Amino acid sequence: MLARGGSRVDADALLLLARAHGLDAPVVSSLALLDGAAPGEVERWLRALARRWAAPIVCGWARGSSATVWLAAPRAGTLEAIAETGRAWSVWLAPGYGSPRVVVLDGEGQTASLPIVNGRVELPTTTPLPARVQLVASGPMGPRPVAERTVAGRHEGVAADPARLGPVDEGLESDGTLRDWVRRFRSAAGLPALRPNRLLDAAAAAHARDVCDRGAVAHLADGSDPVQRVARQGLTARSVGEIVAMAEHPTGIARRIASSPSHRAALAERRFTDVGVGWYRADGRRSCAVVVLAAWPRPHVR
Repeated sequence: MLARGGSRVDADALLLLARAHGLDAPVVSSLALLDGAAPGEVERWLRALARRWAAPIVCGWARGSSATVWLAAPRAGTLEAIAETGRAWSVWLAPGYGSPRVVVLDGEGQTASLPIVNGRVELPTTTPLPARVQLVASGPMGPRPVAERTVAGRHEGVAADPARLGPVDEGLESDGTLRDWVRRFRSAAGLPALRPNRLLDAAAAAHARDVCDRGAVAHLADGSDPVQRVARQGLTARSVGEIVAMAEHPTGIARRIASSPSHRAALAERRFTDVGVGWYRADGRRSCAVVVLAAWPRPHVR
C-alpha cells in the first residue's frame, strides 16, 4: 500500500472493498496524488509494482475535488466465474506462469486441493461455507497466490472468525512470538508439534531479511529456492515447505498466513517434523516473516 500527498489507506480494507466489487487479485496497491504532483509519479509507481510483483498489472483511477487516487493489482492469473453454477470458475494464467493448483479453505477451517479439469475448477456442494478458493501458480518469483474468490460471504468471512482459523494474534512482533503462534496453530488443529531447528531458523531469518529489503514476497530470490537455502545451512530433508508473509504492521502477519488457503495447507501438513522461523522489520516500513518447514532434516553426509 502506498499513499503520497494524502491520507494513508488500510491495505486490508482496500482489498476487501475491491473483492466486494468483483476483483479476484490477491493484493491491491493504491497511490493518492494531490493536484500538482510531480509528472511521471504514476509511471514510476507502476514500474516499481511491476518489479515487485513480476506480473502484468491492471489499474484504474478516480478523481476527487483536489486529488486523484490510483489503484493497481497484479494480473498473473484469474478465476473467472462461470455463470450457470456460481460455484465454478475458468482458470487463466498470464504468460510466464504455470503449474496451476487450486486450494480451498472452507468454513470449518479445513483446506483441500480442488482438481482443475479442462481449464475449470468447481467447488463441491458439500463444502462448508463460507469458503475461500485460491489459485496458486509458479512464476518468476516461485509459486504464489495469483487469484482468490470467496463463496457465500464477504471476503473476510473466513478470516474474521478466530475460532475457525486457530489463533490469530494481534501481538506478533518477533521470531519468538511467531514461533509460539505456529505451535498454538498446530495444537488447535490437533496436529503433532514441530521440533524447533536452529539451522532452519537461520535459513528463515536470512530470507525474511531479503524479502523485506526487496519489498517483494518471493520463494525464488537471489538465485535460490527454499531447498537450496536449507542446503546452505548444511541440511537435507525429505521435503521442504516455506511460508512467506509481509505486512505494513506486525499485526497483519498472522492473519495473512492464517487466511491464505495455501499457507494454511502448508502449515497443517502432517509430513513436516521440524520448523524454523524468521522475522525482520525494515525501518518501520514493513514486517516480514518466513516459516521454513522440513520433513526429517539431517546434516549433509560429507
